[in-house]
Amino acid sequence: LLSSTTVMALEARPVSMVIIGGGPVGVELGQIFARFGTKVTIITRGARLLPREDDAVSAALREHLEAEGIEIHTNTTPTRFERTATGTAVHVTHGQRIGSVHAEQVLVAAGRRANTHELGLAESGVTLTSRGFIQVDATQRTVNADVYAAGDVTGGPQYVYVAAAGGRVAAENAVNALRGATSEARELDLSFVPNVTFTSPQVASVGLTEASARATGYRVEVSVLDMAHVPRAIVSYDTRGFVKLVMDADSGRLVGVHAIAPNAGEFMGEATLALRFGHTARDISETLHPYLTWIESLKLAAQGFTADVTKLSCCA
Repeated sequence: LLSSTTVMALEARPVSMVIIGGGPVGVELGQIFARFGTKVTIITRGARLLPREDDAVSAALREHLEAEGIEIHTNTTPTRFERTATGTAVHVTHGQRIGSVHAEQVLVAAGRRANTHELGLAESGVTLTSRGFIQVDATQRTVNADVYAAGDVTGGPQYVYVAAAGGRVAAENAVNALRGATSEARELDLSFVPNVTFTSPQVASVGLTEASARATGYRVEVSVLDMAHVPRAIVSYDTRGFVKLVMDADSGRLVGVHAIAPNAGEFMGEATLALRFGHTARDISETLHPYLTWIESLKLAAQGFTADVTKLSCCA
């Protein structure tokens, strides 16, 4: 069985591959190998791909991947693997049905466990969570006041920029503690964490999905902008996808930004600032955005709360 690390060491393109897991790593690598010419099948126990993303975004990504020939099985659980003369048979269940999928290679992309079991943490008085990650507070300090931890080992969002931010907080607080500084310790703020899945088109988001915003108790309004109405997408001959803004109707504040589009990740810097500082959709729509850029998508989507963007003239 391959992992996301060992799959990179393959010396020959496999004819077929089964990928276990429908998260970011599974869909990214699935599309890569499909474009290499490998017959790819994705199997996930979840009801949809990218379960943390907005429902509409997940559905759109599935359509794009299936259009490229990738076979996708949701609500499907692998039960065992069996080596064969030409590869591996993955035995699965789907509800009451039992079956199997055969492939030359199998990639397991169903998440990673914490690698903490040989660090002697118990002897150091460092507590682990039920999933084996190091337990820290917002200052990145463990229950042992002399030990700080940061990054994936703490079980937070597994992004390099989150690890870097946590490392800065941990290092600063640890040094200040050694110096006996009396200033209040810094805290790592993970209120708004943007993420990008590097498929084509890209998937990116920050904040609450429409469903989670409603579940939280917001009175929600939504604006969805098809990329076919974005001038930059039109001139780039790539109008795949959409941008979806989730707004608290009572305050006008944006609480979530979701996109599946070319360069969708590039939208998330502005989107994260907007959510972090409580900006409204009107703030975005009244802010000048340079014409013929991808980021203009956010302005157009924000205008969509109060206007029909299909009837606006250029840059209106």
